[in-house]
Amino acid sequence: MSKSTVFVQTMKRLALSLVVIATIGFSSTLNAQQNYQPGFIITHDNDTIRGQIDYQNWVINPKSIDFIGTDRREISFNSLDISGFQVADEFYLSAVVQIETSPYLVNELNDVAQFRFDQKFVFLQAQILGEKSLYHLKDETAKDHFYILVGNELQLLRYKRYLSGRLAIENKTYQGQLANYLSDCDKVAGWVKNTPYNKRYLSELFEKYARCKGTELQFTKEVEKIKSRFGVYAGLSMTNLSFNSIAFEPLDFMDLTTSSDLTFGFSAEIFIARNLERWSIQNELAYSSYTVSGGVTINNTTNFSVITYTADLGFSYIKMNNMLRYNHNMKLLPFFAGIGFSNGYAISELNEMDREITLFNNTRLVEEEAVLNARKYEQGLLFGFGIRRDRYSMELRFERGNGVASGSALSSDANRTFFIASYRL
Repeated sequence: MSKSTVFVQTMKRLALSLVVIATIGFSSTLNAQQNYQPGFIITHDNDTIRGQIDYQNWVINPKSIDFIGTDRREISFNSLDISGFQVADEFYLSAVVQIETSPYLVNELNDVAQFRFDQKFVFLQAQILGEKSLYHLKDETAKDHFYILVGNELQLLRYKRYLSGRLAIENKTYQGQLANYLSDCDKVAGWVKNTPYNKRYLSELFEKYARCKGTELQFTKEVEKIKSRFGVYAGLSMTNLSFNSIAFEPLDFMDLTTSSDLTFGFSAEIFIARNLERWSIQNELAYSSYTVSGGVTINNTTNFSVITYTADLGFSYIKMNNMLRYNHNMKLLPFFAGIGFSNGYAISELNEMDREITLFNNTRLVEEEAVLNARKYEQGLLFGFGIRRDRYSMELRFERGNGVASGSALSSDANRTFFIASYRL
């Protein structure tokens, strides 16, 4: 069995081991993902009961919550059981509301212009509480719904997108509703025309209305902003290059060496809003390189010649890596796992092959390129697993790239393992 085959099989076993370890770790530390914080629930009798609520910084409005009172018993409540709850800086109101059920994603839009409604028992999140209030629901399909409190009735602000031919049309009924709801401020009519149907701009509209009226807001939920964290990293890369051919190619028969090299880069990790920063996009600008060599001797019994091929291959890359990460925020030792893509451009190249031909007692040397029309732009798949402590992290990462051979007769694989140490700035 060749070294390249052993290397690839070893990497596959390591990757499988990491997946198993991550699964076991996630299962065994599931309770560590609980995040109990001080809060209170409001009963249907309007009593306030204080305790601890498992706060998950919900992206989708919760269907139920876990509550621990003074008796230390854990109880689950849904929107039928209580009138509302508050935890961290978030307040939720139990309500029966109208929701709009039409498709909203661009690739799912249809030509039905009419609204489609349903009713649900939900927890609505308060965005603005004051003389005029605004509530928000992100349902299980991740569709946004906004509500205003008119008297004792929660009214859905109506918005829909649909197709007219190939064009996406917006039904902005909500703008008329808001103009009427906030009509005691002269400037509102102009403001609502420029207010999109999203949390940030609707919240800003209600804040401007309060300033216009000179009234104090009882509560304002700050709209979460995307967080970015920058860092630097350095480490060791181990690269194994292998080739496959449909005709005779010397590189296909060579047992190439494994290259060990330094790698380093800069990172910008962008955390997806809410969900306790469990999901992020890791973007990196990196440098990596490798140098491998190998040889093979071919005996031609037809013409009694011996040909010895010796190849040296070395490439240096500037790479852009992009990975989706899941961050498991254990208290003792947080870990993360990521998957993504790499895109590298070769900034330097070593691509040489010596062909030594011996016929009887005569020997001649031919120098040529090892890979004709070597690929400058390499793409790859990434998988990584690591642990983090404060600003420091360690990561084991695997990359499978398409290598340097770009012809139809000769293909290549570049398998890399990275041992990386990072520091978050």
